[in-house]
Amino acid sequence: MPLILISGLPCSGKTTLANKLKEKFEKQMRVEVINIEKLGLDRNKCHFDLKSEIQFRGSFKSTVNRALSGNTLVIADGINGIKGFRYELYCSARELGTTFCLLYCTTPPEIVREWNSTREEEVKYSSGILDDLIQKFEQPDTENYWDRPLVPIDPNSEFDLDQIEKIAIQGKKLRARQATKIHIKRKSNILFEQGKIAQDVLDQIFEVMKTAQSGETFNVVCFYTQTKKKFMIKKKASLPKLLRVKKQFTKTIENLNISQPDEYFTLFVDYCQKNI
Repeated sequence: MPLILISGLPCSGKTTLANKLKEKFEKQMRVEVINIEKLGLDRNKCHFDLKSEIQFRGSFKSTVNRALSGNTLVIADGINGIKGFRYELYCSARELGTTFCLLYCTTPPEIVREWNSTREEEVKYSSGILDDLIQKFEQPDTENYWDRPLVPIDPNSEFDLDQIEKIAIQGKKLRARQATKIHIKRKSNILFEQGKIAQDVLDQIFEVMKTAQSGETFNVVCFYTQTKKKFMIKKKASLPKLLRVKKQFTKTIENLNISQPDEYFTLFVDYCQKNI
C-alpha cells in the first residue's frame, strides 16, 4: 500500500522517473503507476479550464485511492502542483496507515518548454496551457508536513533508487489522526466557509487595486489556512465586477466536490486572475 507521489512541471521527467521506479520495485511487489495515460485522457483537455481540471483531479484521486486499498505500491505520477491537492493525497495514505514520500522533479521552466517542443503532437502541451500550468505550479516545500519526506530529483542526473526505497517502502508508516479521518461536513457549512474565503479574497484584491499600478503583484492570503498565493493586478475593476466574477465561479463549481479550504482558495484566486 505505499504511496509514492511524484510532482513537477509538465514535461519535467516525471513519467521517466515513474517507469524507473516501477522497473525496480515490480521485482518485489505489485506496482501500479497512475497517470494521465493510465486514465486515457487528453492532457490539453484536462487543463482546458477550471471545471476540466477539477474533474481530472477527482478522477486521478479516486483512481489512486482504489489502488491504495489493495496490496500494491502506488506511484502517483502527475503535475500535482496544487498543495491542497497534495494534502488530500497525503491524507489518503495517512488514513490507511501506510508509508509515503514525495518526489519532486526540479526541471526548470526553460528546459520544460524545450522538452515539450520536441514531443509528438498527440502528447504535446499547447503553449498557452503549458505557460498557465507553469505559472500556477506551487513548489513542494518541507515547511508543509504533507510535503514530507521530500526527495528532490534532477532527471538529468543519476538518482538514488535505494534511497527512495528506504523512504517509501521501508520508512515509517503514517499514523491516522482524528483530524484526517474521513468525516462528512454539512454542505451548508462548507458553502458558508467558501463564501467567506471568496469574499475575503475579493476584499484584498479590491483594496490593493485602489493604489496599485498595472503589473504589480501581491500575496493574497487565505484567512482560513494562512495560505498565500501571488496575484497580479492587470487593470482596475469595480466592486460589482468582482462580485460577478465570484458568482460565475460559484456557478462553475456548483456540481463539483470541493471541500478543502486550500483547494477552494487556490482555484478561486486562479479564476480571479484569469477573469479580472
